[in-house]
Amino acid sequence: MKRIRKSSRGCVCLLLSAAIGAVQILPVQAAGTGLEEASERVESAEAQATTLEEAQRQLEGYLSDLNTQLDELGGDLEDLAGQQADLDARLSETRTELADARATEEEQYEAMKKRIQYMYENRDAGFFSLIFSEDSLSDILNKAEYAMEMASYDRRMLTAYKETKDLVSQKESDLLAEQEELDRIVSETQTKQNEILAAIGETGQKIEESARDLEDAENQLAQYRAELQQRELEAEERMAALESETLTADSGVPEAVPDQPEETEPVREPEAPDREPAQTEPAEPEDPGNTEDPGNGNEDVSGGFDYSAYSDLELMAAMIYREANTEPWEGKVAVGNVIMNRLQSSRYPDTMIGVLSQPYQFTPWGSAGYIRALQNGVNSTCMQAAQAAMNGTENYIGNLLHFRMVAPGYTGIIIGNHVFY
Repeated sequence: MKRIRKSSRGCVCLLLSAAIGAVQILPVQAAGTGLEEASERVESAEAQATTLEEAQRQLEGYLSDLNTQLDELGGDLEDLAGQQADLDARLSETRTELADARATEEEQYEAMKKRIQYMYENRDAGFFSLIFSEDSLSDILNKAEYAMEMASYDRRMLTAYKETKDLVSQKESDLLAEQEELDRIVSETQTKQNEILAAIGETGQKIEESARDLEDAENQLAQYRAELQQRELEAEERMAALESETLTADSGVPEAVPDQPEETEPVREPEAPDREPAQTEPAEPEDPGNTEDPGNGNEDVSGGFDYSAYSDLELMAAMIYREANTEPWEGKVAVGNVIMNRLQSSRYPDTMIGVLSQPYQFTPWGSAGYIRALQNGVNSTCMQAAQAAMNGTENYIGNLLHFRMVAPGYTGIIIGNHVFY
C-alpha cells in the first residue's frame, strides 16, 4: 500500500508537469502573435516615416533650387538695372547731341536766310556793280572769290549739319529700340521672379504640411514602439514564469524515482500501466516547450533563409536600420554598441547571429522587414554607424547591454527615443 501511494504521488507530479506545459502553450503562442502584430505595426510606421522623410528631403531640395534660381534672377535684374542706367545716360547724351545739331542747323539756316535777304533787298546795286566798284582787278577777283567761297561754305555746312542731325537721330532711334528690348527682358525677368516667389511660397507650405505629417508619423511610431516594448516585456515575463513553473514541475518528478526501486517483482506488473503514462506524458509538453523559439521571429533561420551568407557588418547594419533608422547618429551607434558589448560578454553567444537571434532580445530578427533590409541593403548612415560600433571608434553607452523605448521606471543613458541600461 505504501509503495502504491508513493507511485501515485510520482504519477501526479508527472501529470501536473504535463498539464502545466500544456496550459502554457496558448499564452506563449499568444505572446508570439502579439509580438508579430506589434512588430508589423512598427515596420509599417517606420516605412511611412521613411517615405515622409524622403518626400520632405525632396521638397527641401526643390526649395533650395528655387532659392538658387531666385538669387540668379536677382543678380540678372541687378545687371539689367545697370544696363538700363547706362542706356538712359547714353540716350540722354544722344538727345543732347541731337538738340545741339538741330540748333546749329537752325543757326546756319538763319544766317543763310539773312545773307539771301540782304542780296535780295540790295539787288539794285547788283552783284557785278559791287564787284567792279573796286579800283583794281586784284580786289575785284578777291571779292568774287570770297563771295563764291561763302556760298559754298553755306552749302557745305548746311549739308554737314543735316547729316549730323540725321546720324544723331538714327542713334536716338537705335537707343530707343535697345531700351525697348531691355524693358522687355526686365519685364520677363520680373515675371519669372514672381513665378519663382509663388513657387517658393507654395513649396514652403508643402514642407510645413510634410513636417506635420512626419511629426504625426514619428509620434505614431513612438507609440507602436512603446507597445512593442511592452509586448516584449510581457513575453519575457511569461517566459520567466513558464521556466519557473517548468522547473518547479520538473523538481517534483524525481520524487517518484526513488519509489521505483522499492517496488518488488510481484507488484511490478500491476504498476506497469501507471508507469507508462508517467513516462510518456512529460514528453508531450517538452515539444510545445521547444516551440518557444519560433515565437521570437527566428523561424526563418530554420525555414530556408541563410543568414550566414551575410557579413557581421551587414547583419548589424540591418538590425540598426530596423531598430534605430529614425534615431540620431548617436542612437544608431549606441544600438551597435549594445550588440558589440554582448558579443564580448561571457553571458551571451560569441557570434553575431547568436547574439541577434536570442529569444525576445532583438524583435526585428526573423521579420520580413529585417530580411528585406539584408537583401536590399541599408542606407549609408546605418552602415557607417555599424562600422563605427564594430571598430570601437565610437561608444556612447560604455559596457551597457540593454536598451528599450523610454518608459517610466527605466533609468540609464537616454539617446533619442531609447534608454540604454
